[in-house]
Amino acid sequence: MDALCRVIKKIAEFGELHPTVAHNLHIKVPTVVAIIDDIAVLPNTPKYAKTPITEFQPITRDFAFVAESRFPAERFVATAKGCDNRIGDVVIFDSFDMGGGNKSVAFTITIYPDSNMTESDLAELQNKVIAAIESKCHAKLRA
Repeated sequence: MDALCRVIKKIAEFGELHPTVAHNLHIKVPTVVAIIDDIAVLPNTPKYAKTPITEFQPITRDFAFVAESRFPAERFVATAKGCDNRIGDVVIFDSFDMGGGNKSVAFTITIYPDSNMTESDLAELQNKVIAAIESKCHAKLRA
């Protein structure tokens, strides 16, 4: 069992459910359990982005840009997220030095549609992301 501590006081313990117990409970996959001692000391607000619940499937799109080597890749995340409220997740999956003072940064956006999106709707949203990254991050779309 591992413990989650705040300052010195232990507030929770967690670990994997023993396989024999899992078998007796008819659980067929590895399961993690937690025992929280005092929920009053837990933070009131989550520190993660909430994924919106929608009846429409999330859509992902990948982008790759070339920027100056010293430009922080995290700015791509903030800029892409700020383009549209339907963009929920932005994850950098590749970044490498290209030499000559440039680097490549590739990321995936996850779009959580609130209605059916046509191909032209998606193209419009993609163009918004590209325009924002090119203007705010001084980057060029990689061909």
